[in-house]
Amino acid sequence: MCFAFTGCLAGPEVEETTVPTTEFRGELPISGVEGSYKYDEYSDHIVLTQYTGKEANLYIPDTIKGKPVTGFGTIFKGNMKIVSVLIGKNCREIVDEAFADCYNLQRVQIDGGVKSIGKLAFFGCQALKLIYIPACVEKIEDDSFKYCTDLIIYGATGSEAERFAGMFRSVYFRDLEQARGDGETTMSVEQPSDIEGTPAEETTVITIAD
Repeated sequence: MCFAFTGCLAGPEVEETTVPTTEFRGELPISGVEGSYKYDEYSDHIVLTQYTGKEANLYIPDTIKGKPVTGFGTIFKGNMKIVSVLIGKNCREIVDEAFADCYNLQRVQIDGGVKSIGKLAFFGCQALKLIYIPACVEKIEDDSFKYCTDLIIYGATGSEAERFAGMFRSVYFRDLEQARGDGETTMSVEQPSDIEGTPAEETTVITIAD
């Protein structure tokens, strides 16, 4: 099976979420729109507040208007369209219930900046089979992947991802570098989409041997 993370956007329109309290610094944000995202713009960062797209492959951009996208709240919760997610390198956390009840979500790549994965973040995502969790993730709540069975987590040996996977019989850990060495994974380059911040030079393609 070959799974590619592309630069497309995904999901039906959902209700606007509140800005995470960790982003509040006493300044009033400026509202804006970029592609299928609505957002709040602060002096040095941006927080996504609503997603209106309808495609299956979702990209959470690194930047909008040159500012880092640091959060997205629960704007994808219950989205039935999403199949894959690539989370940009500037997001700081995956909040509680961020992707809960996204029943068709199959694969996720976290690209660099996330420090924690919250409670029930992927609750009920029974189709989720592959996720890449980098070593920068320092905390994964015990119920983050509740009801996700036969899940393979790719990551670094000795990381929080490996610790988490070791707690469950239905979650499996695979060292990403070892998997690449075994020919189990490959890297590929995809063309960028028209949204700012979409990766232009590298996209992960995970190939699992039958």
